[in-house]
Amino acid sequence: MEQLRNLMGKNVYGIPIVALVALFAAGVLWYAIRMPRVSDTESDSTEDIEGDPGEEDIEGDYGNPRNTTTIFEVATDPTPDQPTDTDDAWARRVIAWLTSQGSTATQATDAVQGYLAGESLSYESRSLINRAIEVYGLPPEGIPQSGGTKKYKGPATRAGTPPVTHTVKGTSDDSYPELATLYYGQATADAITLLRAAGDNPKLGNPKTFPPGTSVYIPAWRKPRFFKATSAARTLYAIAKKNGTDTDSILALNPGMNFPVKVGKKVRVR
Repeated sequence: MEQLRNLMGKNVYGIPIVALVALFAAGVLWYAIRMPRVSDTESDSTEDIEGDPGEEDIEGDYGNPRNTTTIFEVATDPTPDQPTDTDDAWARRVIAWLTSQGSTATQATDAVQGYLAGESLSYESRSLINRAIEVYGLPPEGIPQSGGTKKYKGPATRAGTPPVTHTVKGTSDDSYPELATLYYGQATADAITLLRAAGDNPKLGNPKTFPPGTSVYIPAWRKPRFFKATSAARTLYAIAKKNGTDTDSILALNPGMNFPVKVGKKVRVR
């Protein structure tokens, strides 16, 4: 005890050892008071986990939240319904298809709009429409006549490459102008006259329109040829014989012409 009293009476750097011991004891006491108990910490942790509303929601919706795999489906907008019962819808599809096949937007649009308006089409436009009909069929509201009136729904397509016999099906191919446009791309006087004079066509007369089922011969296109009447060949028979044709063809090629003609008169022979 004497030694302890002597030790406690000493100083460290001028500070009594007793004061240093008292200060250390006060520090230990403060730390013991501020340190949370282990049991309290474990209780708080357990309550937080059990009371986590996120896990309760997951467990209630999907079962075990630790072993659940969620599959996400990518939402896509449904494709809009495209009406198929109107000429406008048909026209949009045909124009888009023709441009995808190499036609310009102007060529495709002019062909489709002209066709639906009942206009006389050029050979190029008619070819585009024929190709489109093979793929998409006829317009739902019918094939238009001149002026846009729609009555007939039969195909307005060629029977083949001339020379060929065409069977009339309806209002889109029931006249010489329609047939000339369909096969030659032009309804000029030369083209129409060529049709009237070909094959047995002169026997059909010169009606404004043909009834369905009429057979019309379509010759290969050729430029008109004329014969200048001479003193030896100025009658109908003589001119026909001279040019290797028949009188009906000469009459059909020269409507309204009276025979015999004057010497030097040009007579169409082809």
